[in-house]
Amino acid sequence: MAAFSTVSAKFVFPRRAGCCRKRSRQSGGGRCYAIPSSRDRVRTVKWVECSKLKLMTRIDGRPGANVTGLYFQHLELLAKRYGLFKEMLPFVRRVAVLSDPLTADQLKVVESANRSVGLELQPLELKNPPYDFENAFHVAMRSGAEAIFVLESASIFRERTQLAQLTMKTRLPTSFAFREYVEVGGLVSYGVNFSTMYRRAAELADRILRGTKPTDLPVEQSTKFELVINLKTAKALGVDIPISMQLLADEVIE
Repeated sequence: MAAFSTVSAKFVFPRRAGCCRKRSRQSGGGRCYAIPSSRDRVRTVKWVECSKLKLMTRIDGRPGANVTGLYFQHLELLAKRYGLFKEMLPFVRRVAVLSDPLTADQLKVVESANRSVGLELQPLELKNPPYDFENAFHVAMRSGAEAIFVLESASIFRERTQLAQLTMKTRLPTSFAFREYVEVGGLVSYGVNFSTMYRRAAELADRILRGTKPTDLPVEQSTKFELVINLKTAKALGVDIPISMQLLADEVIE
């Protein structure tokens, strides 16, 4: 069953990269920001597992419960991100996949996407946080991995600065889900723009505060995804980013 995380409040804005991290292995793998009712009688807010939010959503996009929000399909984006990473690094033949116990569903998606790509995958599962990222990167190096594909969980996201530093230290090109990794020195990311989702969440909260019922606001699926490339990191790693990829990118950090 999908998990719930309950927070006492009249209304809540989403927390970055982890508001719905209490997940079951059978979850749909999306991410959501649930906007609760702001009526005084509503004292408990439930951050809803995204697969559950989908189940509560009627065919017209409106939820069948007193909740609305934003949703994006993280698992579906993984295959696209994996394909872009391979396109960026056509010389790579062996890729290490950094995961933890909460990303088993993501690993299955990558393995499925790889069937049409044909690279050699090396799963690197992190256990018992705080994770030993440095050891994981060194294991990848010793095994002959030429790049690292990082799966996404809250515990991994929190250490994005260390991961970016390890990318430079080991000279292993690394792909991430969110631009926040690239802003601190990671090579490339492809995923949703949290700032855009925050702004839209604020707009929904404002409408609710003005009296609109959550049930009258359709659950929205994010449609804006961005490719962000750090050219400074690429140069330091000796990676030549194809011009076609630079033109495709939503932002190139120089």
